[in-house]
Amino acid sequence: DYPLVAARIRELSDGRRFNLLEALASTTADALYAEFAPKWLKLRVRKQPTGLGVEHSAVIVERP
Repeated sequence: DYPLVAARIRELSDGRRFNLLEALASTTADALYAEFAPKWLKLRVRKQPTGLGVEHSAVIVERP
């Protein structure tokens, strides 16, 4: 149920400060995997960093 997943992702990202994209991605993937029990999960988190001269920074995490 995509609306529930999207709401949970928003809750996780707004609920605490993450200094690293990897930490946000890992925490989010673990929570989604535990709460929604998918067979497999692949999550990409990206942001537009300021002043780095790149389009975006991203990380991808997978769970079984």
